[in-house]
Amino acid sequence: MNIAVVLKQSPLDDTDTVYQDVGVLVDSDKNVLTEALNLRDKYGGAVTALVLGPAEGKMLLQHAYTMGIDAAYLITDAAFMNSDAAVASKIIAKALKHAGEFDLILFGRQAIDGDGAHVAARTAAHMGLAQVIYSKSIEIEGENIISVKHTEYGDYTYKLKKPCVIMTQNDKRGVRHSKISDIMIAYTDAVIVDVITNSELGISLDELGKKGACLVELGREHLEVKQAQTIWFDGSTKEQAQKLKDLFSKII
Repeated sequence: MNIAVVLKQSPLDDTDTVYQDVGVLVDSDKNVLTEALNLRDKYGGAVTALVLGPAEGKMLLQHAYTMGIDAAYLITDAAFMNSDAAVASKIIAKALKHAGEFDLILFGRQAIDGDGAHVAARTAAHMGLAQVIYSKSIEIEGENIISVKHTEYGDYTYKLKKPCVIMTQNDKRGVRHSKISDIMIAYTDAVIVDVITNSELGISLDELGKKGACLVELGREHLEVKQAQTIWFDGSTKEQAQKLKDLFSKII
């Protein structure tokens, strides 16, 4: 069972003391790392951690090594700077394919910056993989992965074929604590953090950074909302999606 965990590098500033407990590894990523390591211990295999960001991301991966991961990749390149979630998901998808073959790709529930919570879904789309967002438990049954998704309407169980992408929100089982032996090893030359740059990925520069971003700067002017209206869509899920698409096309 080869598991990849995509971590998020968070800013080293005052936000750090407000939103998280230790270092640059956000609590959500500690939870998903714990889940990945527990799955490895139960079913065998290896856990590989990846992070997209500047060179300082190595600190985050060293922290992940203290928790017991088996391998790590730092995805970094000057061309990746100023990339939004849409571009970041494309980079991550390419990097995952470059790093190896994985049965399960895990993302944490959220970061502490844009809080868009859709990089996992976009990455799955780029890779053409099935996905479950907001999973609260994961089990393995042969070549299938069983995920229980939590929603406001109740829990739903999904059976996915390997490989697949899951964004987990499992944050109630307790975080795995680092062992002294792992801490001592993590900050020495004994651990290897492989670096992936755009030289390996080969993404066009026009698709990276601000050039490739789908975000548009709208300025600081705030429009006054004169009247709020609730619109309900009837029909099947497909029909509702088409009606919503038609509505957005009129607004935009």
